[in-house]
Amino acid sequence: MSKTYRAWNPRQSWLLPPSPQDWLPQGDLVYFLMDVVESLDISSITAVYDQAAESAAEGPSEVSRGVGSETTVPDKAQINFTDPESRIMRASNKGWDQCGNVQVVVDSAHQIIVAADVTHQANDVRQVLPMMAQAQKNVGEANRIEKASMDAGYFSETNVQWMEDQGIDAYVATGRLKHGEPLSSAPKESVTATMSIKERMFLKIRTDQGKSLYARRKAIVEPVFGQIKQAMGCRQFLLRGMRKMQAEWTLICMSFNLRKLFQASRMNTA
Repeated sequence: MSKTYRAWNPRQSWLLPPSPQDWLPQGDLVYFLMDVVESLDISSITAVYDQAAESAAEGPSEVSRGVGSETTVPDKAQINFTDPESRIMRASNKGWDQCGNVQVVVDSAHQIIVAADVTHQANDVRQVLPMMAQAQKNVGEANRIEKASMDAGYFSETNVQWMEDQGIDAYVATGRLKHGEPLSSAPKESVTATMSIKERMFLKIRTDQGKSLYARRKAIVEPVFGQIKQAMGCRQFLLRGMRKMQAEWTLICMSFNLRKLFQASRMNTA
């Protein structure tokens, strides 16, 4: 049986449409982004990317030379202990959840990211105040956050007291739980004025309401990271240095929110 080949015609005209609008259907995400992005002020993000491009044109710095080649320099020697960003620069080739400390605050009603940041601090305790303050600023007074749930990494009595002073009904685990482990029921003990903040929180999140609200945390925040990594394919930072990584993470989170906004607009017009 003879093989059949496609005819080769070097004089054949270009088969692709001259304009993307000739093959993109109406209502495509691209049109939505074209309309929305033009109205956004992303100068703080683009300024960082412009600076990164200028730095690349000038050549690598001494720090980046020291951490850039893992095959020729011993691991410990690659860390410049006088430069706090050297660890981050070395780790930025890994997944973004392994370098720096990726932070988000997610709105439970619409699963929109209302605050985002990347820090070099391994401990989440110090992130509560700046992240909640950023979220409050972004949502505005009219949409003030009333409740917040957080895992044990964010717990401190100072953080809980600050949120209570801000009028935020906080539900923060006081100790680490195994993956998928449910909260135990509250002991038959009443909250008293002599109890510490930690003791009161321990009882609070084990009430029926507390267990229900805290259980929703993994259904609110964790899907956001999963969608960013799997659906959007964002698994590592492309830039190095804290300021550049923060700008990149902001861009990723903004893109996530725009996709959510696009999906909501389609549902409203359906």
